[in-house]
Amino acid sequence: MSNDAEVRKMNLIDLLIDDYDDVEEPPEYACKLWSEDQIRQYFENGGLLQGFPEPKKEICREELKKKFPLPSGDDMKKWFPGLDRSKTKCDIPKMRVVCFTNAGNEENVFTMEGIGARRVSTLLDFCRSNQVEMLAVQLPGRSARKEEPFFKTAQEAAAATLKMIAPFIIDTPFCVIGHSLGTWLSFELLSLMREEGLPMPAQVFLSAFASPSLSEAERPWKVNRGMPDAGFMEECVGWDVNDVVFKEPMWSQYSPMMRADFSLFDEYEYRRAGDAPFDFPITTFFARDDKKIKELMVQGWKHFTTQAFECIQIDGHHLYVMGINEQKDAKIAWYTHITERMGKLPFFN
Repeated sequence: MSNDAEVRKMNLIDLLIDDYDDVEEPPEYACKLWSEDQIRQYFENGGLLQGFPEPKKEICREELKKKFPLPSGDDMKKWFPGLDRSKTKCDIPKMRVVCFTNAGNEENVFTMEGIGARRVSTLLDFCRSNQVEMLAVQLPGRSARKEEPFFKTAQEAAAATLKMIAPFIIDTPFCVIGHSLGTWLSFELLSLMREEGLPMPAQVFLSAFASPSLSEAERPWKVNRGMPDAGFMEECVGWDVNDVVFKEPMWSQYSPMMRADFSLFDEYEYRRAGDAPFDFPITTFFARDDKKIKELMVQGWKHFTTQAFECIQIDGHHLYVMGINEQKDAKIAWYTHITERMGKLPFFN
C-alpha cells in the first residue's frame, strides 16, 4: 500500500504529464525513490534519467557476508569496548542497537548504567531483558584508542564504522541511536549502508541535533579551527559542557578530543542533497533548555524519511545524555521513549 508521500508524488506526476506531454512518463520507482523536486526536475530536463536515483540491485546475504567479514577480536575490543560491560552480548540476539554519542564523549555513556542514585539505564535493562545486543561505537582518539588519530570528517568516520557494523546487521534486525554529533555520524553510516545494499534499520532515534541539510549560514555554532582556548571554552559552554572540564588537568586531557570531534560537525559538508529519503521511521528529540539546537532545526529530519516521524521534547539541556545531577530524569525520560517504541517492534511481539 502506498503511503501519503508516495500518493502526493503520484498526483504530482499526473499533473506534470499533462503539462509536459512530450516527456515520457517517469519509471514506476520514481514515486518511492525520488523527491518531489527531483520529479519536477525530470520533466523540466526533458525526461533525462541521468543522475536520478535508481533501484539498487538486490545483493544476496551471502555476498554481503563475503564483502563484510566479521571483525577480529582485537577490533571488537577497540570499537565496542563496552559490549561485555553492558552485559547485553548474546549468542542469537533478537535485535542489535547501534549507538553513537556526542562530541567529546565515549561509548560508556550507553554501556555504563551507573550505580545507586545515579543509575539511569532503563535502555540496558530493556536490552538485557529482550535479547538485544548493544553495539556502542568507540571512535579513535579516546581511552584505549587514544594513540590512534582522530577522524577528519564525518564521512571518513562513517566509512570506517561501516566495516565494523555491517557484519552484525546482515542477518539481525537493528535500530540506531545517535545523540548530537552522533546523529550526523548515524546519517552518513546509514547512507553508506543503503548504497551497499545492506538491510536498513527497523527504527532510528536521533537526539538533540539539526538535520544535516541545515545551511551553513543557519548553523548555531562557530568553526573551532584556529579558535583560541578561551573562545573554544565559551563555545563549549554553549553546548552545556560541565565547568569541571575547563579545569586542569582535565582540560589538557579532553580539549584535543573535543576539538577534533567538534570539527566533524562544524566543518561538515552536506553532500547528499540528491539522495532519496529513507524508508524507515525516525523519532527525534530536542532539549527544552538547549542553548543552540531548537525544535525547528530538529524538525528538519522529517524530510529524511517516507515513514512515520516524531519530534519529542526532553526536559533538560543539550547534554541530558550524560544523566548527571538534574539531567538524570531527562535521560531516563529519553530512554523510556526509546524503549517503549522498540518494544512495539514486530520481533518482540
